[in-house]
Amino acid sequence: MKVNLTVRLVKRGDKLAYRLGAEEDLYNAYVANLPEGTKVDVFISADSDNGSLSQLAKLHANIREISNSTGETQEDIKLLLKKRIGMVITTEDEYYIKSFGDCSKEELSRAIQESLVLGDSLGISLY
Repeated sequence: MKVNLTVRLVKRGDKLAYRLGAEEDLYNAYVANLPEGTKVDVFISADSDNGSLSQLAKLHANIREISNSTGETQEDIKLLLKKRIGMVITTEDEYYIKSFGDCSKEELSRAIQESLVLGDSLGISLY
């Protein structure tokens, strides 16, 4: 059984540091519960999370409108959009999904544009 851990680190000086003590506690508990000799895959990605609140608001409004119009859940629409713009990273038997809250301005612009394309393809005007 695969068990995943996701924490966000911040560069301070020449080191990566935990933002919150709770994240460090999660990491320490994760490591403590691993059987001896366990192999662990590490994925590291650095992003500029300078997306704006107005972009997030527009994106979530589009997602809500698509959800209301199609009967799909908002979570399913978010996941569909994230897959379409490459924010879902998969390996053999696990995956990582990037949060819209951690996106750059450019990534949020792509997500908004993709939501408009999806809406158009479904006959939903989001403009």
